[in-house]
Amino acid sequence: MNWLVFTLAAYLVYALQGGLAPLWTVGGITPNLLLVLMIFVGLHTPRPVALIAALILGLLMDLRPGPLPEGGVLVGPHTLGFLIGGYATLQLRNLLFRGSVITLVLMTLLVGIFTTLTEVLLYSLRGLPMLADEPTPWRALPQLLVRGQGLLYTAALALPVGLLLNLTQKRWGFTARTRGEKIF
Repeated sequence: MNWLVFTLAAYLVYALQGGLAPLWTVGGITPNLLLVLMIFVGLHTPRPVALIAALILGLLMDLRPGPLPEGGVLVGPHTLGFLIGGYATLQLRNLLFRGSVITLVLMTLLVGIFTTLTEVLLYSLRGLPMLADEPTPWRALPQLLVRGQGLLYTAALALPVGLLLNLTQKRWGFTARTRGEKIF
């Protein structure tokens, strides 16, 4: 994989994620384009590269303003969620056609479930209500519902984003599988 192209794409997606959030937030729900990029990279790269890219993109997601007061940052939940999502992508990618945009949409839904469950679990375990001085306790079920709606929104946007990413696939420098490479 061409790391320069990855860096530029990650920067562009990160900027779009934060800069256009007021324009495409619907009912308090914003799509997660970094998740789509992580799945795209995970579908086409070798295992170590996919996991490193997942860690980097998860860290970028954690560095966005978070649920703490005044947009405080809590590093860890998205990073670990993206790492688990990257591993799930690696396990599922051989079952589907990698070059299809529909595969990207389906994988966004499936892998997004793993990342969402991990993030909500870690936020719940870290005692977010005490950190945020919230009068009401942190409830995982409402958070799962809101993030599930965000996941559906992300999957809907994965279709046009996937089309754009597939157009740039030659620039990424993905290598084809060699004859002796194990599939599983």
